[in-house]
Amino acid sequence: MSNRTLAPVAALATALLLLAAVQVPAHARALLADPAPAPAADMPTAWWNGFDEGALDRLQEVARASAGTWGAAQQAELANAYVTLRVQNLRLQNAAELRESTRKERALLGAGSPTRDAAQGLAALDERLATTDRAILAFSQQRDGALRRLLQLTSADAAAAKSALAEALDNRDLPAFRRAVPQRLPASVLLSRADVAEAERNLAAHSSMSMLLSGWIAPSTQPAPLALPGQEASVDDTLRQAGHEVSWSLRQLIDASRQADTDARRLEARRLELLAMQRRVEAGDAEPANMLEAYQQFLAEADAMAQAQGRLALAWIALHAMAPGSISALAGIAQ
Repeated sequence: MSNRTLAPVAALATALLLLAAVQVPAHARALLADPAPAPAADMPTAWWNGFDEGALDRLQEVARASAGTWGAAQQAELANAYVTLRVQNLRLQNAAELRESTRKERALLGAGSPTRDAAQGLAALDERLATTDRAILAFSQQRDGALRRLLQLTSADAAAAKSALAEALDNRDLPAFRRAVPQRLPASVLLSRADVAEAERNLAAHSSMSMLLSGWIAPSTQPAPLALPGQEASVDDTLRQAGHEVSWSLRQLIDASRQADTDARRLEARRLELLAMQRRVEAGDAEPANMLEAYQQFLAEADAMAQAQGRLALAWIALHAMAPGSISALAGIAQ
């Protein structure tokens, strides 16, 4: 099943018409449809092209023209803001659909007999609505904060930036980096770090030695130790610290990938449950309220999937920021 997109399918829309025109979110198509073919595995020119999102490509170009320098840190900051914008926008729409569905459920319950159980149920639904309203506000604030930061980073061409951002906000795909997650990295990626490059220059300036890095960096089992600011570090200390940091970043990427895979399987299970409930409602074996409940469970899993895919995308960005040569090096690694 593709984890790239979330949008309506006719079968679910038909079933949900029984619920006074409640529809599956407009961004739920691929999770409710057949898997999309796998993208080509060729290595993109710029590392962020791995997200396969034209809006991000254009924003990076505008931002580069807006800044005096545009290195790995600045590229990562923009990509981070972009992914945050996309994920929070998707979560906002999921929450809006959940609120509408909960309102439908409340209307169904309120139309029944005014019993004590019904009153308790209405109170519980009112609390859920209040919780959803708070979530919508939080998602809106996070999305808009990312939007403002992206506009700041792309001030050189406001028209081009706004056009790209409008495309990003209209995009219902989950942001996903298309390269397979590596289980190890060549040690040579450390040479792409600014601190290691400086150590290499210092070594060459004071001796006839050069820095050759061989072997592999495996994912760490614990966070990298903090580097003390202002402390004089030897070449070995620099390499050791850099290796720890890249190793931990790799571990974060692998863990994020596994969690995204787990959430994708859960969402697929909810999708099948929703389709089964649709058939039961059509056959008269279940009530519309049961369909609403299944739909809300699907939305909850869709939100979890959006978060997990966002964390995975951010982990790719963090790996690039930690060692800018990592993603390029993956082109020559047989997984």
